[in-house]
Amino acid sequence: MGQPLAVVLFLGCGAKTAPALVPDAPTAPNPAAAPGAPAAPAATGAKRRRAVAKIATTSDGGVSGQATFVAQGGDQVEVALEVSGMTPGQRAWHIHQGTSCGRDKLADGGIGGPGTAAGPHWNPGKMAHGLPGTKMHHAGDFGNFTVDSSGKGSAKLTASGFTLEDTGETSALGHALIIHGGTDNGGGENGDAGPRVGCGIIEKQ
Repeated sequence: MGQPLAVVLFLGCGAKTAPALVPDAPTAPNPAAAPGAPAAPAATGAKRRRAVAKIATTSDGGVSGQATFVAQGGDQVEVALEVSGMTPGQRAWHIHQGTSCGRDKLADGGIGGPGTAAGPHWNPGKMAHGLPGTKMHHAGDFGNFTVDSSGKGSAKLTASGFTLEDTGETSALGHALIIHGGTDNGGGENGDAGPRVGCGIIEKQ
């Protein structure tokens, strides 16, 4: 009976073992890339400059209130006014050149009327007087607002031609805001707006 045939498998001594495959580490999902994911919030801009003018009566009247100023960028400023103690009707308000709400000293040694130390209208752009929305008007020409039967009035507008910067010819800071007892007719140098019944200095907030 023949001997069984032995089969021997020889491995070449020069053969190399194939490297083991290591799976890649899982990539963290990107929330921004997911469909419907909200966009990242935009960076907030610089804080808007603000100012306030606390309105007080210039004589024996009871006018009081406040005007707020909020820079909108460039030479745009949002202005809001709240006053009380006024006579009902259409009443004017303007920024004036002076830095005081008192009475002016006259050339003859006398004393001017209430609020005269505020001087003429502030006019950094060297424009003619006018009402808001017209091509020609002073930077602080805010026109008229309505005072109701209770003596309260308010107004809100976006003005242009001035800023709330700390310095500069077009900065309204330090100037007087005058509330008039009459109506601005849009003409002349000051609109014939009548007496200065309320005043406040525009101060950085």
